[in-house]
Amino acid sequence: MLFTGAICLILAGPACIFAAEKVDISLPGWLTSEDATYLSGGVQKTDLSDVEGFRAFLKRVHSAAEREIGNYVPMKAMALLTNAAWQRGAIELSNLPWNWSCYPTSFGADHLYIPSQQAVCKWPRTVNPETDEGFGDFVAKLGGIAQEREDVRFVSYFVARSEAAASNPAREYLAETFTAADSAAFMARSLEGASVDVLRSEIGDFDDYYEQFFRSDHHWRALGAINAYNQIAAVCMKESLPAEIAPVDGPLYSGAYARNSLCLVTDEPSELAYDFSDVQLGKGETTEDGNAHALYQNADEQNKHWRFYDLFYNSFTRAEGMGEGRVLLVCDSFGFALLRPLAVGFEEVMCVNSLQAAAKTDQSLGRLLEESRADTVLFVGDPGNFSTFCERNPQFFQ
Repeated sequence: MLFTGAICLILAGPACIFAAEKVDISLPGWLTSEDATYLSGGVQKTDLSDVEGFRAFLKRVHSAAEREIGNYVPMKAMALLTNAAWQRGAIELSNLPWNWSCYPTSFGADHLYIPSQQAVCKWPRTVNPETDEGFGDFVAKLGGIAQEREDVRFVSYFVARSEAAASNPAREYLAETFTAADSAAFMARSLEGASVDVLRSEIGDFDDYYEQFFRSDHHWRALGAINAYNQIAAVCMKESLPAEIAPVDGPLYSGAYARNSLCLVTDEPSELAYDFSDVQLGKGETTEDGNAHALYQNADEQNKHWRFYDLFYNSFTRAEGMGEGRVLLVCDSFGFALLRPLAVGFEEVMCVNSLQAAAKTDQSLGRLLEESRADTVLFVGDPGNFSTFCERNPQFFQ
């Protein structure tokens, strides 16, 4: 009888949660599938508008029903995490005779768990920058426009996220891997004589890496961002900023690596201990001073826990600063953590995130230079995003 009752309760769970949502009854996130939306990429939408044929219609209805019911499975996050933890435990046991320094977070996963650091990373890059056509195209076009625009300083900064980090422990298990330093070296050799400064993350040992980058996410921490800024400031003849860090008042952070791998390692969020109150940031009609972090402060605890980096730095498109000169920042999400320091060194910062993995823009660099009146163009991103940039934005360097 108890078993039958439990089965009925499980089967009725999605309907009960759906009904509770419709009548606006508040339930804790762990009991519903709310937490799971962060782990599985969001609520699954159903769309039957493009179905043709009765058989195809039934098949799509079945798939759509599975997705919709999945949005209301009780304690879905707990089930996902427990399943992944069991798999990781089995992998850990099988690793005892070999003592590998890292192993998959679950069977078939493309994320790796590093027990010594309690961190999650990705497999290293295996694409050689010297034979990568997309990267070679970017380098050639950058070199061409740098020669045309001698009045503009060009800087490229390669971020050593885990795939491109020399300290990635999985490098010893692959025949050939390539790092941010390899990409930077290739660009520097190819553009020798051109007015392009080429920089990259400078990382020491394993412990140093995780002082500068999150254990649960691919992004850099406040220390990694300020170290990058100070490298950029040196070639742009700006004063460096102190690399003093302060804790952020909020919950622990579980970033994209942790969510996508279902291996919930955490980080203590931190920020630069610097007064950015004289910096003004903007996006559309929204403006705030550099100390505000309004998007993060106004978020609930759950969003702060899962989305610290995105909320804390926000995707601002402009900044008014305290220095001299104007900079055009072309970046992926790493660049958002640089906006405040850049606004200390420059008078104005214009930011476009078209270096982001799937981002596209109709604008050209010439048009952006005209709009921003920039005397410095700064490219900041993961090496892989440099490789796909020209394919996504073929008109950019025209």
